[in-house]
Amino acid sequence: MNLADAPKAVKHSPLVYLKPAPELALYSLVMANRDTGVDVPSLYFFPDRPVSEARARVMLAGSVEERAEVISHLLRYAEWDDIWSYVSRDEVREIFATLELPDSLRAAWGRMLKVEAVVS
Repeated sequence: MNLADAPKAVKHSPLVYLKPAPELALYSLVMANRDTGVDVPSLYFFPDRPVSEARARVMLAGSVEERAEVISHLLRYAEWDDIWSYVSRDEVREIFATLELPDSLRAAWGRMLKVEAVVS
């Protein structure tokens, strides 16, 4: 989709939400590059910067810090089914202590995943 083809309400914004084929659960956020006119697909659960699905997969296979960044974004912003298409519950439990989550969200996920709180 080209920004020029977008509905009038989104023409003034560089962000356009697209829904892919019905068999795909993920939505893509497309950010139009104003200089080249090339659309750069980005995952919707990275609202602060564009991250492609390929980049997210590389990060999930990378260092603990990279994995924690992706998983933190998944738990904060992604829809339920999308979370589990990227990681397993065991993978989240394994890295849970290093995730950047607000206290209330950390407590909620800790209860759901049956993660014991770390006592300082």
